[in-house]
Amino acid sequence: ALTHIERALSSAPNIPALRLLEADALVKTDRLFEAERVIRRFLEESPGDPDAAQLLVACLLQRGAIDEASTAMARFEKLAADDPKYADSLRALRGALLVAEGEDKNAEETLRSRVAEHPDDINAIRDLASVVLRQGREAEAKALLVEFAEKKGADPAVWVTVAQWWANSESENQWREASTCLTRALLADPNYIPAVR
Repeated sequence: ALTHIERALSSAPNIPALRLLEADALVKTDRLFEAERVIRRFLEESPGDPDAAQLLVACLLQRGAIDEASTAMARFEKLAADDPKYADSLRALRGALLVAEGEDKNAEETLRSRVAEHPDDINAIRDLASVVLRQGREAEAKALLVEFAEKKGADPAVWVTVAQWWANSESENQWREASTCLTRALLADPNYIPAVR
């Protein structure tokens, strides 16, 4: 997708929507510094664009630049606070920022609301499980993840995502739990390559 966007940009470099698509594709392919440059240039020309402000927050959070993400979040909130179109993304980014800042108690409340509104959002479940685990409630974190994955039992990708969460956690049981999840992925689809790796 990024190649096609770059080709389109070479033909029509002044179309703002294409530059935002490029930045979004860069974020999704983990080319975060490039994405940030594109977004910041865009915001210099269009400082009141809430979509660009939103993308900047997401990019900075993904890059781990918490202080910069906090500043960008304040800007996004000013631009989007009165627009119901951004209500979900504001809530999601606030929760992600609280998680990144280690504000687990506040983040848990925000994330529980997000999970209640979007029960199929794997990212919200993972974030909530992380916050719960960091507060010393590993059994509860595991229950959240297993319940979610079992609802999607036929989808091996969900089990692999949960396995990755365990592998990146600080649990003493991280490898055993990750292995169990990969086994569940293979039970759902014995040929699912990401679970075999």
